[in-house]
Amino acid sequence: MRMKIAIAQLNSIVGNFEFNLKKCVDSIEEAIKNSCDLIIFPELYTTGYFPIDLLKKQEFRKKSDDFIKTLTKYSNDIAIIIGGINNFYNSAFFLYRNKIDYQGKSLLPTYDVFNETRYFEAANEWRVIEYKNRKIMLSVCEDMWGNTYENINCFDLFINISASPFEIGKLKKRIEIMKNICVDKRCKGIYVNTVGANDSLVFDGSSFVIDERGNLLFLADRFKEGLYFFNLDEIRPASFRSDDNEKEIIDAIILGIRDYFYKTGFDRAVLGLSGGIDSAVVAVLACIALGKDNVKPILLPGPFSSSGSVDDALLLCKNLEIEPIVFDIKEIYELYNKKLEPVFKGKSFDVTEENLQARIRANILLAYSNKFNALVLNTGNKSEIFSGYSTLYGDSVGAISVIGDLYKTEVYKIASYINREREIIPLNIIKKSPSAELRPNQKDEDSLPPYDILDKILKDYLENNLRPEEIAKKNKIDLAVIRDVLKRIYTSEYKRRQSPLVIRLRENSVAGLRFPIANHFRGF
Repeated sequence: MRMKIAIAQLNSIVGNFEFNLKKCVDSIEEAIKNSCDLIIFPELYTTGYFPIDLLKKQEFRKKSDDFIKTLTKYSNDIAIIIGGINNFYNSAFFLYRNKIDYQGKSLLPTYDVFNETRYFEAANEWRVIEYKNRKIMLSVCEDMWGNTYENINCFDLFINISASPFEIGKLKKRIEIMKNICVDKRCKGIYVNTVGANDSLVFDGSSFVIDERGNLLFLADRFKEGLYFFNLDEIRPASFRSDDNEKEIIDAIILGIRDYFYKTGFDRAVLGLSGGIDSAVVAVLACIALGKDNVKPILLPGPFSSSGSVDDALLLCKNLEIEPIVFDIKEIYELYNKKLEPVFKGKSFDVTEENLQARIRANILLAYSNKFNALVLNTGNKSEIFSGYSTLYGDSVGAISVIGDLYKTEVYKIASYINREREIIPLNIIKKSPSAELRPNQKDEDSLPPYDILDKILKDYLENNLRPEEIAKKNKIDLAVIRDVLKRIYTSEYKRRQSPLVIRLRENSVAGLRFPIANHFRGF
């Protein structure tokens, strides 16, 4: 029997039940107009993903229940699959003609940034739902990645509703997992993912359909909302081209910025523009996400800032058509030193005076933020964050860390991609040696290994969990250099705990990697 299906790849807001319900109803009504038999929404669409401790509030759960009950009156002419809460289960609901059925989530993720066992119980049984002469197997997100249903063979349509965050290269993995299921069970598969961003999590959508032979029949837009219609037995194989890493990273960050501002009620951003690569990339992405009129760069030259850095930052502003504020901090810095001189008498210049400059700059950015209701964008990268190469309450401040899940070498690749058609980021910014410019002739390599070496160490230790000796052998890096980097990782944990949330781009993100602050472990 013919089955026409609508995939509702929608962007929900955590806790805004009225907003989520209206979008849901509008989509259902559109699907009915298009003679659809079934419409499918993502995981926990009623609440938005992820509500964390809001789930402990009875009124919050009741609103999710009411949401589901409200939808039943629309289910006379169309079946509805939607994610919500059923008692203590994260569930996929099946609504049709005022009847409510559901399938609870079995595999509750507790890795990286996830901790669903804190809020939900794991389902221990599977239901097969019959509809329009189809036997439908419902599953929720993580359940697709496990084998809990492997002994169930009495279904011909496998539907997975997800709130699966974006990770670099993850779409290909999702498609392969679903292909294996469809070939093994000789069934069609439909994967419906949410889209948008909530806090640090970015969801790329990328919903898709697979046939019994493992062919990709349909792939929805990435990072965009959409309502898609198709006849299940009439669609033909589609092509899948994996995006360049740089493009998908840029798209994810732009969506992360845009939704963070929209969903928190802000529309203006401010950032410190130093003439360096990190703040340049952040400025470009912010202008794309928020519009150039909503981005205010502030240049904050100090006693050791080079004229070249100021000129580079001004040229970037010209290229982006944004009006900068130039605020020289030398006078304030000298006043601080004069006031502190009696206390610091006999002490030589050291990191104290370097950090003082960074904190003066942070205070000016935060003052602008308060006065003009603009959020500060943090411009730190993952290499700096994990090596502790930042000033707490200085360059670590901000409402959101835009590139905090990118290693420094990746930031350069993003900058080159931005410049692929024309020079937006001045080439001098890309070519010059990185420097915090907090003392005369300072270079990052005075304190850190070169970034191509540092990033290999960090990635192999943090993401691949290699031992120091393995890292040394794999990359031909001196073991003493590796041990110094690892020491920096552990001793800078206290900074990461007090830093802004980071737009998550990969597993083992900044938010997902946690070490004790009071920590004497030195397994290196």
